[in-house]
Amino acid sequence: MAAPVVLSIAGSDSGAGAGIQADLKTFSALGVYGTCAVTAITAQNTKSFSCSYSLPPSIVVAQIRSVVEDFQVRVVKLGMLATVDILRAVYSELAGANFQSIVVDPVMRSKTGACLLEERAVEELRRDLLPMTTICTPNVEEAATILEIAENEVIADTKAACQAFFSLGVKAVVLKGGHMGGGNSDDFFYDGKIFERLSSTREETLNTHGSGCSFASAIAAYLANGYEVLDAVRAAKQFITSLIKASVYFEVGSGHGPMKHYHRYNDYSDCER
Repeated sequence: MAAPVVLSIAGSDSGAGAGIQADLKTFSALGVYGTCAVTAITAQNTKSFSCSYSLPPSIVVAQIRSVVEDFQVRVVKLGMLATVDILRAVYSELAGANFQSIVVDPVMRSKTGACLLEERAVEELRRDLLPMTTICTPNVEEAATILEIAENEVIADTKAACQAFFSLGVKAVVLKGGHMGGGNSDDFFYDGKIFERLSSTREETLNTHGSGCSFASAIAAYLANGYEVLDAVRAAKQFITSLIKASVYFEVGSGHGPMKHYHRYNDYSDCER
């Protein structure tokens, strides 16, 4: 039996907490085979983001074609696209292909505030990429930027924000609520018919670096394993919640640490403290 294959098109994180590295860890944890096309190389750790280098679009395209010509890719997950030229090149490749699903995490800034997508690329993301998207996973800041409204408007009426996002052509959207504050960390799903709040208790931990990347990758993995969209989102929410809980006492780096993607396979008694 052929293993389900997912292709991640995203940036590289030298600290391995987010980006391509987090995507591949998530795919492995959820039993799918992960392939990748790197869009940019970043120098970062748990404390700071130093710099990034965007690869030539031709190199990004070459990676995509190399994967697709050999692997039966079911689902594509998009993360950091960096530049408008890379976005255009990726769009051109996806528009001519026939993938089961496309998951877009519209990454715009790192946790430390570094810019991960050129401002002039947002319009093309909105106009070209979103209409071919199966599910998009913006956080509050990303949703506000794409919808061209204030962040407090997104927070004040999450359903209206989801509906506005859906009107851009995506088949479904998950508005991530991790940046909204409060005792819960709720996300909001909408597919044109169903609006559902996905609730979880907020954990007191700094070890959430890469949570957005991992959440979108988990959705992609569950879709590749045959889940319907809403079921994939529900399962991904449970997965990411378990990662954060398992990472409370995970000590890697001295800042916003990564999550322990492999916690299911190791017995760490310190996580039970």
